Amino acid sequence: MTIPAAGTTLVLPEVGTSLEETGVSEIVVHRSDLTCCEESKTPAEWAAEGNRHADSGRENLPCKDAGNHASGDTPCDKAHSLDQESHRMSEVDDLLNSGVKPSTLNLITFVLACANAADAVEVLAVGFFLTVYRNADGSELSSADKSFLTGSIYMGMLLGGVVGGWLSDVAGRKGTLTFSLALNGLAGVISASSSNLEWLITFRVLAGIGVGASVPCLFTLGAELFPVQTRGVYLSYVASFWMVGSIYAAGAAWIILGLDFDGERILPGWTWRPFVVAAALPVFLTLISACFLLPESPRYLIQRGRYTEAAKNLRRLTGRHVSPESLVGGGEDDTLTDDEANPLTTDGMLLPTAAKDEENGTSLSSAPSRSAATPTVSPRQRGKAWLKVLESVAGVFRGSLRLTTLRLMVVWFTLCFGTYGLSTWISTIFKVIGIKNEFLPTFLFALANLPGNIASFVLIERLGRKRLLAFSMLLAAGSAFVFAFTSTRATWLAVVAACCFQAFSVAGWNALDALSTESFPTAMRTTGMGLLSGTGRFSSLIAMFVDGSLEHSVALLFTVTGTTTVLGALTAFWLPYEPTGQSLDGLVGRGGKQGKERRRGSKVWRSFEPVNVGDEGL
Repeated sequence: MTIPAAGTTLVLPEVGTSLEETGVSEIVVHRSDLTCCEESKTPAEWAAEGNRHADSGRENLPCKDAGNHASGDTPCDKAHSLDQESHRMSEVDDLLNSGVKPSTLNLITFVLACANAADAVEVLAVGFFLTVYRNADGSELSSADKSFLTGSIYMGMLLGGVVGGWLSDVAGRKGTLTFSLALNGLAGVISASSSNLEWLITFRVLAGIGVGASVPCLFTLGAELFPVQTRGVYLSYVASFWMVGSIYAAGAAWIILGLDFDGERILPGWTWRPFVVAAALPVFLTLISACFLLPESPRYLIQRGRYTEAAKNLRRLTGRHVSPESLVGGGEDDTLTDDEANPLTTDGMLLPTAAKDEENGTSLSSAPSRSAATPTVSPRQRGKAWLKVLESVAGVFRGSLRLTTLRLMVVWFTLCFGTYGLSTWISTIFKVIGIKNEFLPTFLFALANLPGNIASFVLIERLGRKRLLAFSMLLAAGSAFVFAFTSTRATWLAVVAACCFQAFSVAGWNALDALSTESFPTAMRTTGMGLLSGTGRFSSLIAMFVDGSLEHSVALLFTVTGTTTVLGALTAFWLPYEPTGQSLDGLVGRGGKQGKERRRGSKVWRSFEPVNVGDEGL
């Protein structure tokens, strides 16, 4: 039987059909592009081959890349590997959705939330002591010096966001988080001993690297541990603790640096140095908690071939018996593929490691590998490590993920420009418009996080991430315009407008954090979050210099802020899909139809769908 043209579907006989029943002695493939499999097979052999693929929901697909068939690099092998990975991630979703122990879930949420709060304290600390910091000769800083000092933390966050996102995909979510918290805390404490502005800026950059590296992995870790149905709410809880950090930083600044209601210093003689030390304390407390209380993501462990650790963490999370063998199986075929034995994934996201039980260094006995020997990392594979870094970043710009990534980058840029710019300069702004005790309204500005967080808790699953984000940014922009037109006429109204801007921005941030985390597949989730985080830090860095140059033109400063926020809101309306209620990695959640559309919209998601001969997705 000869296949006449590409794309023709081959109807296979049932397994066990004899040659006499089919009337065909052999099947010979004459087309050069269908030479991946053997050139001659009996009908029974073709049927057996087709049955193996049918078990995973696929047709028997002759691969086009015959030269790489033995190495397992053909599209068929990659597609089969992705099917197995999809099955495993589905098993993880089912286990988490069946019921994570409430005590464990609450504990994880609290630790991740405290990490976010600690980051907030470090980021906002510079803005609070900016009004009291003096040069060695006692003179005030110039506007340019203020911009460099406030921008130092964001320069570090820009670097840390990109590097931390990739490191989290390679070294693990928990390990990257604890390392970044340690760097953040040490650099923060040491900065208190800085003898001049240059050293202070240097240490603030180092602290910023720690903050930037922690943000993408703490939200990714939460997204991969929380159940699908409540993931948005719990991510909002984590994001909401930025408010706790803001209140802590504002309260500490008011007590250490500010005045009481009689206009006297609360702590006479205290300078910015004790305040910087106090700002670093939450980081160390969170670091200790994270080391002992946080589990590693089961999704990450499975993707790295560490099935025993993944099963252990799932047992800890759910209280149910989970065996490593149940996580290895990709349907009825539990045999490890070459890609699983050496998980340099088809997306090129991970560095090569052995797919074995890394707790005892031996292969899983019930999940035999195709090779008896443990795969080793060759010098050539090590030499490709940085190439894989570039591939992981490029992966978020492939297919229709490109559209999602670019639009999210615009939203992150505009929201960071407004919120971080005002949060850092707000004490100075209140001082410029004539408020003597600027730390009191700054404390109220921090308290304004509370109504924004409450609104996001209530609305994030009802309105959805996209609409909550867009409407919050529009309202924040309106508040900025009110401040611009009232700052010189009614100081109290300007303070209220600033607080409203903060409240609406916080609600938008909670929606954006959840939406961004859910927009990328597991293999590139923290890489994508790191890229978005880096975009935001770059925007924040620009905001430091723009707001610094407009320090004495407050109305124009808020007009610029409002305009950029409107641009972000319009882009948020234009985002391609709503992930609320959907399972991670494109598996259909409660939304059903939308989950399918999401999978079909990108080559990454299409890899999980059954395909036919001639499907160009291969």
